Amino acid sequence: MERSYVPLLTMALALIVPAGAVRADAIPYQASFDTVPPGVSSGGSSVAFTGHSGIGDGATPQTVPALTVQMFSSASAGTPDTFNQTVGVNLHLTDGPSGASTTVTIPLLVSGNLSMAGHSPNFITVPTVPIVVPLGEDVYTIQLSKGPAPTFTGEGQGQSVIRATISAAPVGVPEPTSLVLAALAVPAIGLGYWRRRKGQPPQVNS
Repeated sequence: MERSYVPLLTMALALIVPAGAVRADAIPYQASFDTVPPGVSSGGSSVAFTGHSGIGDGATPQTVPALTVQMFSSASAGTPDTFNQTVGVNLHLTDGPSGASTTVTIPLLVSGNLSMAGHSPNFITVPTVPIVVPLGEDVYTIQLSKGPAPTFTGEGQGQSVIRATISAAPVGVPEPTSLVLAALAVPAIGLGYWRRRKGQPPQVNS
């Protein structure tokens, strides 16, 4: 019995076709940020966080301000205040197409020295790995990043910003690994079919 390669080819193509068949509309969302606690302190120094909120389209990655960071210190540069505290950044996210909402907490580390002259390198550390949040029929990816280093005034005050890059895609979009496997399967099936046909004796019509 001659084996048909059509079902195998159909299965391979099915892994690729959904990439263009899924919903390609805009993915509106609402996002707001706050922290717990709202600030930290050590000696005569303090760090306060003010959250931002807004709307966007997850179909196009957007970088938005998540937190304004305000720093104050009365400590001299020779005797700075030392911090080593974790702050929870709460992201309140609402998916527009489904109306589903969730809150995700992202850790942020305040660690190092702060004085009237400024702070030590990497005083605030954000996660380097993106946060993936399934919500409704979409999957959101959130990446926090730090803005430019603050410039301190003579009064020992400085300000910086924490940014968030937010993107989203429908759940039905195939993973890159699936696309690679499907792309490799199609030529392999074709090669197998060609070899099988090549090994068959020529047919003679009577």
